[in-house]
Amino acid sequence: MPIVRKTLSFVKGKGSLSHNNRTFVADNVDSKRIDWNITYVKETLEEAYEKCFGEAIREYNAGQKRKDRLKHDYINEIKNSRNNEKVFYENVVMIGCKKDTGVVDENGHLTHEAAVAAKILDHYVKTFQERNPNLYLFNAVLHMDEATPHLHLDYIPVAKGCYKKGLKVRNSLSKAFQCMGFEKGKGKYENETTAWQSREREYISELCAEHGIEIEVLGEERPSLSLPEYKQAIQEVEELEDIIEDLKVEHSELQSQNEEYQAIFSDLEAKIERQYDQSRRLELDQETKKAVKTEVDAKVKHAKSQAVNTTKGLFQTEAYVKVPKTLWDQMLQAYKWGLTSSASVKKLEERITTLEKSITEWKTFKTKVIAFLKDHNLVEAFQEYLKPQSVHKKIDAFKQKVRSDRQTEKTVVKEKKAKQVEGR
Repeated sequence: MPIVRKTLSFVKGKGSLSHNNRTFVADNVDSKRIDWNITYVKETLEEAYEKCFGEAIREYNAGQKRKDRLKHDYINEIKNSRNNEKVFYENVVMIGCKKDTGVVDENGHLTHEAAVAAKILDHYVKTFQERNPNLYLFNAVLHMDEATPHLHLDYIPVAKGCYKKGLKVRNSLSKAFQCMGFEKGKGKYENETTAWQSREREYISELCAEHGIEIEVLGEERPSLSLPEYKQAIQEVEELEDIIEDLKVEHSELQSQNEEYQAIFSDLEAKIERQYDQSRRLELDQETKKAVKTEVDAKVKHAKSQAVNTTKGLFQTEAYVKVPKTLWDQMLQAYKWGLTSSASVKKLEERITTLEKSITEWKTFKTKVIAFLKDHNLVEAFQEYLKPQSVHKKIDAFKQKVRSDRQTEKTVVKEKKAKQVEGR
């Protein structure tokens, strides 16, 4: 079997589950090949945390006498941890690159190189949990719809048997590695994580060797280096590769998230515009009612001036008012109109209440979106996306248009009234 030399990427991922599970599809994904992907395990965070920590949390809460010490949301507790703990961790594993391990050939068929890489990655992910009992794998996907086959492994560190007080089972990456036999770290470049990564890379390299693939380090010149120099060179190159792959993954995930946010805010913008349009109509309706009230008050005053001879009969308790026949007919007509319009007014009020509730909901949604952007450090990226013409600018422009339309309508009303006066 001829020996083929390829690179191995085993880097930290950003943990975008929507990207991994193709809830949103980025531009670098061939949607026709999404069915080629393989999902090995797919659980929600809530399901995974219940399996990992549910029993321990219930046992912990049962022993607490103070309510303020009870644990109700362990996921959020980890998210806000001061120990730089993460809710979950991700590693992206890739053998080769687009140049030597492309998924498809010029005819769109699966290449032999990609099939071999996928077979190795398939074996690796299926043995991951057995090899790493303290890293609970809750989401694992093999992507075959991008340029090169690669794995996304999302796991939760589960440390147990090393806590005498408090919660007996916890989310702790360093402790989880120690539970698996890795020595406590001595520094930034020599710790449990780097030791674990080295072991996993070595295991994948052995799998590759079984298929005639020799894993190489970019820029390797082993014969001219001493063993310590060689190891140091490997470590430095691997760190640089990790940075490069991190940037690639981050770019892909940001691209996917940007598309997600574009869809969300396009819908939000459209709904805000509809809300403003409905709000404008309600404001115009209120102004119209004020104008009508002024005219009605004048007519009522005129009607009162024509009502004469308020009298009471000998055996009558209620006063009577005599009015001209024409005025009486107008009053009957207004009474019928009032009965008819009262139902319409009631429905309008109900509609206003619904709109106010909807506006409140969208304000709450906006607050959550802003908080989400801040949590994921995407505020600057989103602001950059909004630069051509921000939503706020569009809203301001729309408000200006509303004011202009309102002024035009007022002018038309004044002109009509002026003509009516001239006609009299």
